[in-house]
Amino acid sequence: MNNQSAETFNEFESKIFKKVEPKWFRGPERFRVVDQQQEPIAHMYFDMNPEVSLKTSKVNYIIETPAQSRFRYHVDIPSGQHYYFSNYCEQETLYGEKGATVNTPNFSEGFIPRYLDQLGLPQKVIVFGNEENIRKNYKSHYFRGKVVAGYREQICTKRRCNNKNGWLSRLVLVLIDESLENDIKTLDSFKEMFDWKYTKAFIENGQGHSKVGTDYYQKYLVSDLISKEEALQFFEKRSTFFSIEKLKQMRLSCFKLYDHIWEQLGVSTEDDKVAKSKKELIKKAEKSIQQRDLFHFRFREIMDKYGEEFSTCSKYVYPTNINVSKERHWLFAYLTGFSRLNDHNEYYSCTRNRWFRAYFEGQRQSNELDSCTKKDIKTAFYSVPKQFQERHRLGFSALRYIDYDTSLRGSRKKVYSWIKWNNTHNRCSDINKVQKQELPAFPEDVNLNVLPIKKRDGFLGDIIY
Repeated sequence: MNNQSAETFNEFESKIFKKVEPKWFRGPERFRVVDQQQEPIAHMYFDMNPEVSLKTSKVNYIIETPAQSRFRYHVDIPSGQHYYFSNYCEQETLYGEKGATVNTPNFSEGFIPRYLDQLGLPQKVIVFGNEENIRKNYKSHYFRGKVVAGYREQICTKRRCNNKNGWLSRLVLVLIDESLENDIKTLDSFKEMFDWKYTKAFIENGQGHSKVGTDYYQKYLVSDLISKEEALQFFEKRSTFFSIEKLKQMRLSCFKLYDHIWEQLGVSTEDDKVAKSKKELIKKAEKSIQQRDLFHFRFREIMDKYGEEFSTCSKYVYPTNINVSKERHWLFAYLTGFSRLNDHNEYYSCTRNRWFRAYFEGQRQSNELDSCTKKDIKTAFYSVPKQFQERHRLGFSALRYIDYDTSLRGSRKKVYSWIKWNNTHNRCSDINKVQKQELPAFPEDVNLNVLPIKKRDGFLGDIIY
């Protein structure tokens, strides 16, 4: 293109989509996610103003997976980056029209930034139109669209759900890209232009099913479309919005908590250190060591006082910059995984030397730490990936830790975070077996025998041996 046409295109481009500018990670260096030039990168959830207009029905949106994609992507909230989640493939529908097949989505999937839905998840949207531009720019840009309808999406939270129990519901907004607003004025005109019948069949089948033994079961259900007025009214009343003030307060509180935990667990006291000679052993025996000064007691105290606060913070606020301190990063990586297993109602028992699942409400991990030694806590930390691997094998919700999402189908983004691990199954080929073999619960090139144990004198190595 000549200079004049290039300028014209750039002007047009700036009107329909814009690049997300880094703001969230321009805080203290120890909490940043940075690129290769050590510059903060954009956070795809917090760095965007949603600019919701109930009058015009328009919103800004972020795309996770573009239309017609063979791979599904999500955005990790703490790091704000895209990551590979699962594959799509051609398959017959399990429910719905007999003999019908679905393959790839005829819509783009994303969310409204800084909004949470009724399940505490980013407010999901599906978007029709502007496919080419979205496909080229979705990992770094935001877009603007118009709400034309909504629907209720039900998700089975168990391995198998009956007609009534085990389902959770949330509102999903149906958008057309802003470039189509002159062509689609009503819900009927939307249905005429796009194949909603296929869309519904894809959401209920293409996203995968639960599998018990050799049998497949429904995991997603979609209601009929509701009007944009009803959808926006429900959205306004039932969603949670992160205002600028709320974000500042949350981030500051979480930063203070992370620093306090590091001060308590990242540096050992003289009493923590292992005696290296008989003389030191006698000296330690003669000294009256206060229990509260020992690492395993400090760890138990942190879990008791701040376990719930840490769980909440680690779901939204990135805890450490690995470029500043590898030791601090890996401590928080294991601590976050430990906390996530607690969120899944799993607890580590030092007396039984294994994880177990609590079947009643009110179970607290701190109650199980009373009998723990320094070595027990080391074992508990290092067993976190294996426990998630076991949960995934059994078909339960699980997480896996990734650094750079650089697999063949990956997003190529720097994540360094625990992400959702797909536990659904497609009814096509042996793709699920391949996925399980290729996706470990923890990076294979990280030496679990040394991280975070011997990276620094006075760190966890001296504490828990």
